Amino acid sequence: RGITIVSCLGKLFTSIRNNRLLDFDTSEQKISSSQFGFRKQCLTVDAIFILQFLIKRAKRLYICFVDYKKSTRFYK
Repeated sequence: RGITIVSCLGKLFTSIRNNRLLDFDTSEQKISSSQFGFRKQCLTVDAIFILQFLIKRAKRLYICFVDYKKSTRFYK
């Protein structure tokens, strides 16, 4: 039973902390509006739509995609 209580309290604490950090970031504009990772109301589909728009509009566009999935095997 003790593990369950600690787990629930840990989830509660991280949830509260996450909400406070998100409120601070949005009020102080610490996170750019172009950042889509781990944010509510920011869908991957929106990022793809913006990317397609920029590709059609731009004469030159430099894009870098990083595959973190393959790089994590070295840290296990």
